[in-house]
Amino acid sequence: MPIKVLIVEDEDASLEETLALLAKVDPEAEVLVAADRDTALRHLEEFEFDLIICDLKIPPAPNDLDADEAHGLAVHAGAQALCPGTPLIFLTGKATPTNVQRQLSFGAVADFYGMGPTPLIQLAIKDGNRQEVGYITDMVDGLRSLQQCAIMDPDSSDLSELMMRAILTYAKRLSATEVQVASLSGLSGAEVARATFKMPNGQTRSILVKLQSLGAAQDEMRRYDVNVPNKLRLGYFASTAAPPLEHGLRKGAALYYSLASDTSSLFLVASEDSQTAASIIESMERDHGPWTSEHHVIEVNVGELRRSRLPDTHPGAARLLETPWINEVESMRVPLRVCTTHGDLHGLNVLVDLEHRATLIDYGDVGVSSAALDPITLEMSFLFHKEGPREANNRSLEQLGAWTDLGTYGSGSKYDPVLRACRAWAVRVAPPRTLYASAYAHAIRQLKYGDVDPDRAMAVARSAGLALLDLA
Repeated sequence: MPIKVLIVEDEDASLEETLALLAKVDPEAEVLVAADRDTALRHLEEFEFDLIICDLKIPPAPNDLDADEAHGLAVHAGAQALCPGTPLIFLTGKATPTNVQRQLSFGAVADFYGMGPTPLIQLAIKDGNRQEVGYITDMVDGLRSLQQCAIMDPDSSDLSELMMRAILTYAKRLSATEVQVASLSGLSGAEVARATFKMPNGQTRSILVKLQSLGAAQDEMRRYDVNVPNKLRLGYFASTAAPPLEHGLRKGAALYYSLASDTSSLFLVASEDSQTAASIIESMERDHGPWTSEHHVIEVNVGELRRSRLPDTHPGAARLLETPWINEVESMRVPLRVCTTHGDLHGLNVLVDLEHRATLIDYGDVGVSSAALDPITLEMSFLFHKEGPREANNRSLEQLGAWTDLGTYGSGSKYDPVLRACRAWAVRVAPPRTLYASAYAHAIRQLKYGDVDPDRAMAVARSAGLALLDLA
């Protein structure tokens, strides 16, 4: 794990001294150099770093000689906005005014790489003593210690460098000696893995680790705190196992959730025994009760509901906008029953333990939405999700076009019990117009994904849309 460093320095002698220092501490360090404020801010926008070393007094732009501390402070502000979890060392050749020291003291104190509580913003005087050497050495040693703290299994080879760092940071917290890892896929741009940590006493602990942007991680934690532990039954959701790791992962952050030691996805359970999966879905409906019971009704335009899932500007919408019956459906206004929902309840976001108990994971979309959204999303994940059971997606276009008629739609499928359980859940928690409007919008959403046959998605959408018109 070589350290990635941005050096912002306009003086050649000081730059050479800093480069020599880095080479001595970490010969493999990857360094990018900027000589002015604008270049530095552009690099912060485009790249990610483990450390920023910035001369406080720099010029504002290339070929500009007007060096000033205000421009170094602008880099500080940019770093705080773009990568607040990245440590920053400021170099200054003189005593710094009080107001400047005050601004630089706004950085947090965090524990990363096993360094203990450490200020994220450091100020070093360029007096020949190179005060920053100790700080950089501690960082490099901390990164190296992560690599040595536990033995990773061979399956970890496909993990990103930062996911490895997040997993090993947790291993170091536990004093774990071994880690087994399984990558879990997601469609949200996050990297997800299941890590099982083995302690010296032989005990194990299974953790779901989710690596994503800092902003997305903070948003997910906010949604989780407000909607999950104080409403749902303990055990029905993966609970947080540790505070988020928001420092030392460049622009990213890691979330940690506790898992049962042996779980399978609902997709896998259904592929082995659809009747068991249907029973699990029925229990999920009961466990969802605290969310669905707190509902109210709002009036929505069907077109606006659809555009919230697939905007007109998305390339996938081109086919939709040419369809003759769309305008009639999307001009309707319907009462929509809404409540707290998971928001992305596909078969991989439901883990099932050996006693067939379901556990929800991934809270990035939790919030108020259609009461039918979760069961409809779960049902359609068996039709459209790229990692769903292939046999579940063997419905003909004619059967998909009869989506509202379960007898025709599910006929001949081994997953018929699963589809019926999802639909029964949707019917019980949502009135017909809420159900059909939600199904229409969610089916259209599938046009976003290149691996979904648009004819199949449109067949389901047409069935739900025409059923909505029949209720008008």
